[in-house]
Amino acid sequence: MINSRFKIIKKLGEGRNNVFLCIDSFYEKHFAMKVIPRHADEEELEAFRREFFILTNFNSNNIVKAYERSTVLEI
Repeated sequence: MINSRFKIIKKLGEGRNNVFLCIDSFYEKHFAMKVIPRHADEEELEAFRREFFILTNFNSNNIVKAYERSTVLEI
């Protein structure tokens, strides 16, 4: 469980970041969650922030929708 809200179902991908299939207990829906590692440097954190804000501006069936950005408190 992540932040007492997201239940991890399985890992979907691994690279610079990990992507998990999760169930959001608040919305009761499945989501993909991208998690940046704790050891990420400031440049990588800034790239992650930029990616999030860029994705929030798109509205297309061909581009993943970004819903929320937060900090993982617990896994």
